[in-house]
Amino acid sequence: MKGVFAVVTLVLFAASSGFGQDAPRFEIYGGGAFLRDPDDFNRWGWVASFTGNMNEWFGIKGEVAGYYNDGDTVHTFLGGPQFTLRKSARIQPWAHFLAGLQHNDVSVFHILQPGGGALPFPRIVYQSTHFTWQPGGGVDVSLSRRVGLRFGMDYVRAMRDFRDVDHYRAHAGVVFKIP
Repeated sequence: MKGVFAVVTLVLFAASSGFGQDAPRFEIYGGGAFLRDPDDFNRWGWVASFTGNMNEWFGIKGEVAGYYNDGDTVHTFLGGPQFTLRKSARIQPWAHFLAGLQHNDVSVFHILQPGGGALPFPRIVYQSTHFTWQPGGGVDVSLSRRVGLRFGMDYVRAMRDFRDVDHYRAHAGVVFKIP
């Protein structure tokens, strides 16, 4: 009886190690991003992330991003869990919930006179940093075992002093999967 138990345990242990073969240990992602806020203000930028996969479906993700428009810059520094469905080797949907900080720089290049017209002044920069959370998801399309394309959409909520600001983000780029 002890021998049967040992064989069954050994088979289950060996089989369970095979389940993790589909998940890379790390994922490195970089791509372009589009951020839109409720005032119809569009910003273009970049996004980069690093994910350490704990098992086949769960990973811990760190992400930085920057979005730019004339006189307005937004950077985010976020982290949190990512969940990936790895039923197919080719297409893998994922979802994440990230939280962290959003830093804004707004530049004003001139001030209007009371009678009209503008006086040139040195650039004035208003800076603020706020807590932000970002649920979202997307899909990875594998080009090979180690390289794929990533497409994603996110809802971004910045907790500002006087009002919370909702943003919507779309991004696409290349993901490198390290075994």
